[in-house]
Amino acid sequence: MSESGYTRITWSGTGVYVLTTHRATIIEMIKELRETLPDLSATYTGYLEEGTPHPMDLYQREVELRISKLDTRDQQVAFWFVQHLCQRGWEPFQVGRDEYHLRPK
Repeated sequence: MSESGYTRITWSGTGVYVLTTHRATIIEMIKELRETLPDLSATYTGYLEEGTPHPMDLYQREVELRISKLDTRDQQVAFWFVQHLCQRGWEPFQVGRDEYHLRPK
């Protein structure tokens, strides 16, 4: 049985944007990516209270992160996220010109 969840990956000249219900997975992946791109910046696009987590965090509330300072590698980094999510059991279910939508299998 697959677990529920959703991740949307988009990119532009200002970075890669990852909207996800699986924040811990994406944070882990950002740490891996930092080994290759140590200067990257990862920030939440909305306010998130780290000191006092929201009760819905246990239920995978959506958050969006912006990954920037990629030296014009936005598209390659977006595809890196897709590849690594697929290796972790996710599958794309919608692909656009500059975005991927994925869910756990």
